[in-house]
Amino acid sequence: MALSPVPAYAVMLMLEDQRGRTLASIFVAGWVAGLALLSYLVLIVVDGLAPVDTDQELGWISLVLAAMMLALALRQWLGRPTEGTSSAAPSWTREIPDFTAVRTLGVAVPLAAVSLRILVLAVAAMVSATAADVPSSGLVWFLAVSCCGVVVPLLIGLVAGQASGSLVSVREWTASNHDAIVITSMVLVAGAEIAAGLTLLA
Repeated sequence: MALSPVPAYAVMLMLEDQRGRTLASIFVAGWVAGLALLSYLVLIVVDGLAPVDTDQELGWISLVLAAMMLALALRQWLGRPTEGTSSAAPSWTREIPDFTAVRTLGVAVPLAAVSLRILVLAVAAMVSATAADVPSSGLVWFLAVSCCGVVVPLLIGLVAGQASGSLVSVREWTASNHDAIVITSMVLVAGAEIAAGLTLLA
């Protein structure tokens, strides 16, 4: 989730607006809240499986999750722009200058809480935590790492000021390489899940 390009792109785009700091802060708060809600619900479900969470079962779950990630990566690859064109930003990003605080929250929360890709990654993280006997408090660390992609641009914007040159460059690079970021992150996490699953099944 730390490599989620769309929310990071949105934060950097918001920081270019005159109300950028306020909107970006609200967006980050909403995105973190949505991710926390999703992660908590996933944790409850995974903990509910605790009576039957043998290594064999967790191993197969990890392999199924890895297959889902590879399928999502393949879908992203097949839907990538043709040569000579770039990925189109979500249509709602063009409306950011007209966003209110309520609209910002209304976009940010579901962007984290109702994303299939983030759901699969969250389930994978919680299953891995269960296999490693990580306590529930580990959810805090998971959230902290997962939110870096939106929190770091916000902090840079708050410190460096509106439309920091470095943020503009990163935003443009993020927009141009959206598909590569998503595909690479999904393949890498899928590889880790395959390794973890095979280890549990061994």
